[in-house]
Amino acid sequence: MKILRDEMMKTKIEIKNRFTGAVQVSGEYESIKQACEKNYSDLRGSNLSEIKNYSEAHSVFSEIVRRQSVSLFVGVEWKCIAVISIRKICWPTIKKQFGKTAMRVFKKLADKGYDEWAKEYEEVLNADKT
Repeated sequence: MKILRDEMMKTKIEIKNRFTGAVQVSGEYESIKQACEKNYSDLRGSNLSEIKNYSEAHSVFSEIVRRQSVSLFVGVEWKCIAVISIRKICWPTIKKQFGKTAMRVFKKLADKGYDEWAKEYEEVLNADKT
């Protein structure tokens, strides 16, 4: 995946198939989320190893979780993952419905190299403390 910022805060995004290298999505978007939504992109097979700025993209979350071993998560964490993926809920709703359970999911994904969700959620959890 290549991401380059231009002066208008749009990002040049190119998502390639991780096996063939074929371009699946290419264009200028405000975010990864917008690129996926506008293209109804199926990220299966995409190379997401160097993805950045993905914390608001539910489709990226779903695909990263799908690529993990089933045994990585336990029952209550799978419930959290399902609600986030299917309902596409926002950070305050995640906090309200799942509290620290969601952080367990995000920390496990951070251990796999995808730390933006844990960082973002940490800010959400700490927002009330300031």
